[in-house]
Amino acid sequence: MTNPKILAIGAWIVLCARWCLAEPPASVKVRFPDYEVKRLGEVDHVSIPGGRLLTGEDGAPVVPFYVYSVSFTAGYRVQEVELTGRTGPVIDSGLKLPTVQPDFGPAARPITTEYPEQEFGWNAVYDGSKALLHIFVYPFIYDPRTTRVRFFNDYEFAIRYAKSSIEITSVTPGQAAYEPGDTVTLTLLTENQGEALDVQLAVSASIPGEDAGGQVAKKQVRLEGRDSLALQWRAAGVEPGVYELEVIATDDEGDELAIGGTTIRIGSPLGEVTGFNVRPKHFKVGDDIELKLDFRNTGTCELEGECVFRVMDPEEQLAEMVLALPKTKPGKTRSFTKTWSSAEAVADEVYTAVGFVRYEGTACEPKTVLFSTNAEPEAVFIVSADSVKIGEAVSFDGTTSTDPDGEIAGFGWEFGDGGEAEGASAAHAYQQAGDFVVRLTVTDSGGRTSTADQTVVVTE
Repeated sequence: MTNPKILAIGAWIVLCARWCLAEPPASVKVRFPDYEVKRLGEVDHVSIPGGRLLTGEDGAPVVPFYVYSVSFTAGYRVQEVELTGRTGPVIDSGLKLPTVQPDFGPAARPITTEYPEQEFGWNAVYDGSKALLHIFVYPFIYDPRTTRVRFFNDYEFAIRYAKSSIEITSVTPGQAAYEPGDTVTLTLLTENQGEALDVQLAVSASIPGEDAGGQVAKKQVRLEGRDSLALQWRAAGVEPGVYELEVIATDDEGDELAIGGTTIRIGSPLGEVTGFNVRPKHFKVGDDIELKLDFRNTGTCELEGECVFRVMDPEEQLAEMVLALPKTKPGKTRSFTKTWSSAEAVADEVYTAVGFVRYEGTACEPKTVLFSTNAEPEAVFIVSADSVKIGEAVSFDGTTSTDPDGEIAGFGWEFGDGGEAEGASAAHAYQQAGDFVVRLTVTDSGGRTSTADQTVVVTE
């Protein structure tokens, strides 16, 4: 059945008229009330009583359309809707209609042809014991170049149906995701409330928003009562992406008897941060801090999303900066750079930069880097002997420790046997044999620390 893209916007909104019938009609006649014009400033707003406005295409004039609905019992499937006649048109001119504009970004370029191009469209919804046919009618046609209007009041449609006792109650993929070249398995549950019937099952695959897909599998089966059967499709040469699979059952004459569907992914969306750096790592308040991230698509399908940088102090997040990740093919690397101003930073504070990439409803593992107005000191010490006897004093000298942007304010010693000391130098005598790890912790004037370890062997 046909369903032009333009019909998708607001298609379900209002049922302007409804037939409630046990058997569907072979034809319907629709008469629309005259359109109305309300001028606001220099723009004319046109409406049809009981209708709705078509606003689905940027740059298009805002025109009214009408939804006519026919309700009937299950057991019939709509095969075709044909426009067999319409009266008019009424011709008008001089109207200045508003155009549809995007919510974000630059203004859309106005359409310069008659709009809409479609005369009508339709879709059918089947829900248990009921079915509903929507006919979307476009009686108001506007040419923005000349302001010419054509309006049709009366329409007549012929509707062709086919009787069907078959229902596809579910379509379940063997798994949610497959790799290109894998065999996709679909399990169908069907129910036939009539006599046994030979039908052809056809599977089509398409990526939403792109061109219509093609048939990927078919199978001739005989349906009787409730049944379960499998369909297979080898996804060789298929571009990675999220696919909508539609299964249609048709009879020998090609009439549609039932339809079902599901969604699968071809390809694995994976990525990782291969590099993350902050420059400078030690800064003066007011400096601009450069954050750079490298991201690699390590999966098997194209990725699109956003790169996120965050800057945090020990208590809260200070900034979040987001850059678009354009479509990136498997194996490719993207680099992102963003600058954070440290004008509101605090001296002697340690900050954390976080970088990661979001894509396909998930995110890669984040990377973090610490940076500060205070550089980390370097702990270094000299031991007088690395092997001594029990009771023999050992001397430790930490005066060679340094701080690149300040002074060492404190020295703390741990001798590995529970003994401790403070000061740039220390001495210690061990009272038992063993291997003891001596640790020096230095603290600079800004409170940052660094440690160094050495081992002393004590013998009897």
